[in-house]
Amino acid sequence: MSNRPAMTKSARPARGRNKLRTALRRCGAAALLVLLTGICVGAAGAAPRGGLVRIGMAAYLWGATSDMVTLRDALTQLGHRDNEDFAVGAVFGGGSEEKLAAILRGFAKGGADIIYVSGWKALQAARKIDTNTPIVFGTWYGPGGNGSLQSLAGAGGNVTGVVNTAAAAGPRALRMFRKLVPGLKRVLYPYDANGSLPSEQLHALRGTAARLGIELLPRPLRTQEEARRAILASPGEGIDGILPASNRLNIAGYVLEASARGRVAALFSRGWMAEYGGLASYGPSWEGLGRRAAELVDRLIKGARPREIPVQVNERMELVINLRSAKALGLEIAPEMLAQADRLVR
Repeated sequence: MSNRPAMTKSARPARGRNKLRTALRRCGAAALLVLLTGICVGAAGAAPRGGLVRIGMAAYLWGATSDMVTLRDALTQLGHRDNEDFAVGAVFGGGSEEKLAAILRGFAKGGADIIYVSGWKALQAARKIDTNTPIVFGTWYGPGGNGSLQSLAGAGGNVTGVVNTAAAAGPRALRMFRKLVPGLKRVLYPYDANGSLPSEQLHALRGTAARLGIELLPRPLRTQEEARRAILASPGEGIDGILPASNRLNIAGYVLEASARGRVAALFSRGWMAEYGGLASYGPSWEGLGRRAAELVDRLIKGARPREIPVQVNERMELVINLRSAKALGLEIAPEMLAQADRLVR
């Protein structure tokens, strides 16, 4: 089942998303170079110290993620020349785990010096391939975020990466939601009941809601059809806002549609959902994650081994506000919130 959110007819990708797609459009030739040209990988998982470094990038879904684009740009800011010191090949799984696994095996066998995987499913697939090639990942802290950070690395010592902090994201998002919508009183919290949402995470969110004087309405959902019916009917239940817990079961897509139909404010965790028409987004920054990942790739290029680089945590949060959506909802965003925003969609 795809977890790409469905979009309303009125939704339009913002310029940032178009730039994101364009930025990696020219990766096709580099991808073929990585896949079809055999080169030697340094012993015991070390990246080469000289010459062109070939980086194979992979993601589970259909296109470039923000961290992938930012990683490439950040490498140039660290002094590495694009297509002279390094070349990037980006290939996408299209929602198929089998295709994703084949892509990663192709990178490993074809001679990639470093593999970068974006997202939890891509990380899990990468940990299963038999290779000494250094693997760097960027992801949420797994389903539910359980376990130690270093357990995300591979037992063979060839995996390291960056994790977006998730432990306090929900309570912080609810506090931000109240600042954006001062009259917020009843908030629907739809989540995938098939996942591993930790009870302590929901407990922390309830505690924050109580302190803010907000009635939190958790809505466990088990199928995509149940999610569609419950979320699209929610504007008629006297709620003031919706805070979707995940993109699974197309929850975020249905929330976006319900928000537009019912004129109900919604706060998402991914910036591009605000760009597609949501009121705002507040969550761990995928651009920040890409920059941290670029620092790890930089260390590998300079001769470090993955086992020498502990898994990093990206704690940077990002606020995106859609001013068109705010106007449609009859909301006037406070000047201090506009000043705090990382991006404004006009």
